[in-house]
Amino acid sequence: MYSLLLSFLLSGTAAPTPPTLVGRWAMRQIYFEARRPLPDSLQDKLMDSPVGDTNAALKSGEQTALVTFFPDSTYRYELSRAGQPTLQEEGSYTIRQGLLRVSTLNAQPISALDGQRIVKLTRRELRLEHPIWQPTQQVFRQTYYQRLR
Repeated sequence: MYSLLLSFLLSGTAAPTPPTLVGRWAMRQIYFEARRPLPDSLQDKLMDSPVGDTNAALKSGEQTALVTFFPDSTYRYELSRAGQPTLQEEGSYTIRQGLLRVSTLNAQPISALDGQRIVKLTRRELRLEHPIWQPTQQVFRQTYYQRLR
């Protein structure tokens, strides 16, 4: 039994969907995390990012970003601004070694979710991250989602 489980984990095949992932999630905040000191030039780049505007729009309710993960490994991502839909995406997802991979069903070339690492997953909180710039710079964009009831 142990060797069967170990061979499954090492094979790189997609793991079953964690039950806590299934459900509807609302984006609440985007932020950056630097895991090493940054020069002023890179700090200035972060400060000039549109993330501040996005966070303000999320907080005020002007913008919403919702993602629903279904038990059959499909998902729906919905983005709206000022009450008007700006993006709808559907597809399938897999999780391998904590990395979320998606394939879209509609014409979107790149998903907002693809390639993000799950860094925290509880019944109420989902935190995804991906590196920005060069990996050696150790700067990550993290997106915080809260489960909707």
